Amino acid sequence: MIKLNFLIFNSFLGGQRDAEVSFIGATMYPILILHGGAGKWSGKRLPIALDQLNEIARDSFLILKTNGALDAVEYAIKYMEKSEIFNAGRGAALNLFGEVELDAGLMTSDGKVGAVASVRNVMHPITLAKIVLQETDHVLMVGEGAEFLAKSRGLIVPKDELISDYAKKRWESAVKEILQRVKGKITKHPLLDYMLTIFPHLIEFIKNNTSFLEHIKEKYGMRVSDTVGAVAYDGKSFAAGSSTGGIFLKIPGRVGDTPIMGAGFFASKDGACSATGHGEAIMKTFLCKRAVEYAKKYGAEEGVKKLFEDVSKELNIRAGVILLDEEGNWGVYHTTKYFPVAIISEERIIIKDHWV
Repeated sequence: MIKLNFLIFNSFLGGQRDAEVSFIGATMYPILILHGGAGKWSGKRLPIALDQLNEIARDSFLILKTNGALDAVEYAIKYMEKSEIFNAGRGAALNLFGEVELDAGLMTSDGKVGAVASVRNVMHPITLAKIVLQETDHVLMVGEGAEFLAKSRGLIVPKDELISDYAKKRWESAVKEILQRVKGKITKHPLLDYMLTIFPHLIEFIKNNTSFLEHIKEKYGMRVSDTVGAVAYDGKSFAAGSSTGGIFLKIPGRVGDTPIMGAGFFASKDGACSATGHGEAIMKTFLCKRAVEYAKKYGAEEGVKKLFEDVSKELNIRAGVILLDEEGNWGVYHTTKYFPVAIISEERIIIKDHWV
């Protein structure tokens, strides 16, 4: 076993918010950063997420040292997908129709990319993205085609396998409140059947009542995390990846930043970045590619701060990023209340829920 000095800083649990170590480190040795999603988080779920990040980081670091950056990033994200705590895989937020639609993407510093979008019944979309990267000539595969590839690799699970009880209860409560506003008293029909019969009217209502929809998301869904991700350097190359269930109550077929190279994830010889947050804003700003560019110019710590300063002039962005630069420096930044992140190298592991 690798001997590590563990420095764990957990502001949520009453720990030290201003750590004695800087939130940036320089190393040309293997290093891994993983995040569980920027957001509000609930008081019950955040400590569990931090404990799981601690365990996943340590296991993933061993993979990093033996198998390299790509496998370590896949491994870390795969085990966050397996948990019900994070908005990925089994813990994914449900769309408007109570279904799980998953997106994921991976990239390495030698320019290899693989991503999948709007896939259903796939336990590990990050592994499917890796298959696209390694075994096809494509960059992005979606829907049924991606699911067919997943089936051929044994990644398909039963329809309801990915729907957690927590996600289902939140969805049912939110939809009932929406339907009461749209049509008054809800009929005895199953919720999904009823929604399908009024679908055009439902979409029109949502479009014209955005403040009400935001209220519903705030009430039932905003305390779930957002996209999960990881970045790693193995001493020779970088890798970055992200995975998500997307926005709670999204219209079926919606795709955010997570499977978009340069937006939700990016890696090059200059560094690696993974983003989480409001996908439409992240896509509009190509946040991860810009983060790596800023890191090259300013270094990881200053670069990520400067990036968010500049992006905030363009639009109000709710996001968080983890970043490695070409010298092995790291930076973490977020505009959300919490951002559970674990950083691990030979020397130490740092785990926090708040970084700015």
